[in-house]
Amino acid sequence: MKQIYFFLMRRALPTLSLLSVLLVFTACNKNVINKATVDGQRITNTCDSFKEDINALMQANANKSTLVVAQNDNTEFTNYNLEPGQFEVKNDTLCFRLMQDLDYRKYMTKGIGIHVNGKYRAQEHLKEMEQTPEGTIGMLLIDQAYYAANSNPFFLYKMPVDGNISGKSIELTFSVVKYSKGKIKKVFCNTVEAALGPIEPACCTDVPWEYSETSSVIQLPDVKIPDQKYRYKGFIGFMDMFFAMNSDVTNKVEMQQVINRVQTFDSLGYKVTTMDIKGYASQGGTEDYNLKLSDRRVKAAQKDLEKFYKDKPSLTIEAKGYGEDWDRFEKFTQTSGSLSQEDKAAVLAVYQEPITADQKEEKLRTLACWDSLVSSVLQYCRHTFVNFSFEYKPDMMYTENYATATPVLAPELLNNVALKQMTIGKFKSGEDIQKGLKILNLLLNNNKKPNLYAMRSTFYFGNNDITNAIKDIESALALDKTNTQFAMTSLAYKTKIASSYTINERIALLEQYNEYAATMPGDKALAMNKTVMLDKIGFITGALAEYENLMKGEESASAYNNRGVAKLKTNRFTEAEADFIEASEKDAKLSEPHFNLALIYAYRGLPEKTMASLDKAIQINPKMKGLVASNPVFNVLFTNNAEFGKYK
Repeated sequence: MKQIYFFLMRRALPTLSLLSVLLVFTACNKNVINKATVDGQRITNTCDSFKEDINALMQANANKSTLVVAQNDNTEFTNYNLEPGQFEVKNDTLCFRLMQDLDYRKYMTKGIGIHVNGKYRAQEHLKEMEQTPEGTIGMLLIDQAYYAANSNPFFLYKMPVDGNISGKSIELTFSVVKYSKGKIKKVFCNTVEAALGPIEPACCTDVPWEYSETSSVIQLPDVKIPDQKYRYKGFIGFMDMFFAMNSDVTNKVEMQQVINRVQTFDSLGYKVTTMDIKGYASQGGTEDYNLKLSDRRVKAAQKDLEKFYKDKPSLTIEAKGYGEDWDRFEKFTQTSGSLSQEDKAAVLAVYQEPITADQKEEKLRTLACWDSLVSSVLQYCRHTFVNFSFEYKPDMMYTENYATATPVLAPELLNNVALKQMTIGKFKSGEDIQKGLKILNLLLNNNKKPNLYAMRSTFYFGNNDITNAIKDIESALALDKTNTQFAMTSLAYKTKIASSYTINERIALLEQYNEYAATMPGDKALAMNKTVMLDKIGFITGALAEYENLMKGEESASAYNNRGVAKLKTNRFTEAEADFIEASEKDAKLSEPHFNLALIYAYRGLPEKTMASLDKAIQINPKMKGLVASNPVFNVLFTNNAEFGKYK
């Protein structure tokens, strides 16, 4: 008998992948098997010719082959999605097609048939986990009646199974037999064989299905991450003190109000770190006189403020007089409500002349609008401007500075800035991820605390940045080594990308799950993720059994989706599709089942249904769009349907 192998499980959508084999015939009968007429030609079949046919079959099915997704919807057929080299377990029946098959017609004479026997065996690394690592599936006697019943639209092998072959490889043997009344009377040829494999599966494009990714729902542990309160790092408050003409006497009432408010900020933890005092004069005298006047005004304001700050040696005070304030002169002239447009034009014309400041003043005094100019503009140029820079000192739980400089006495500076405590917690669906990451990045600049690392990891996870999520939760765990919840969260993150790990790394993750599960048997999130991990190491039989246990009494959308993924990996398309549809109906906010449905529909060559499912997945979670290009199953549809360009 001749033996071939193929896998019923891969990490992503699998197809039939056949192995190279070494064929050794023993006791091959030279006698004639039968004579048949095929396509008008008379053929004599012998054991030698059967050997040649089997060798040709083995050669055709020995290597990886590029399969093409069907471009037509063949749903009128019972096993409509099977292409050559594909298989499916459907309704407790293993259905498959070979890449190239025997021409059974020439053996289909009365009393002659092909005996096909099937066995299964577990993958090498799963032998210790499977309760039944190997066994017999069944047999087929392919005679005239079977061939006629299973050749429309193509010849299909159908072997009954009891459901225990998920994730296992299949071994087939072929013999030519003589039978009577359904019983084998004679075996014309026996074979002895040795397998050389397995090789990677291929499908749909020149990229193996191994690189396509289904979407399982990973449950994050209900990790306790306390909300974090924080403040603004600091802010700038200012005062603008006005003086009478030629005066350097400060407004004591206003100055005291400012000092009182500064003391209030001080009591709240916002300390003045720098004070910048700038003095100015109006254009009512000579430039030299006004420069000295502005300097006296600065010193008067500084003297009043230093009474409060005399015991604060760390305070930096910068004070300088700048003379006439021509910048304010221009702005206040442009916005004056007392000056006509003609007056404004005349004033600004003088201001723009390339002459000295004293010459400008002389010309301004000659204008008819001089008195209005003094009352609406010049009196506001006699001022001293003070910027107070405040910084929060009690701790380092702050983010950026409040962006807008605000009057010190403004109520909003006290109520909306100095008194404001903001709060951030772990990521919740619908939150602004980038805003949260910005806040946590600033907080972590000064506070290397485990809860902040753990909190930021949830935002990275929500952003599908699993690499950084793992780094952060590992940093949190390094600072809080006994925190079991951090450790379980790390496992959950790694499970999300476990398909990129080696099989030994995945098995190590499963062992960690087993350790935690032994001490926390009632943790549903842990149980769900452990089951996903069973799937990811290829233990589909165990994963499906665990999903059944998890769904007893509580059939969650996540469980349906993840069970569908496990079924999809054994090409149980019909059952997987039903699970994904159920998951989407149970939770309208879950994007994964729609994405997985799109994979099935693309595999079947149904572009409209593929796009409808992708659109729904991306509508729920826009980041799903980034997974489209990385799945080779979609590439065929990209090539043949211009509408798919919107997913690139």
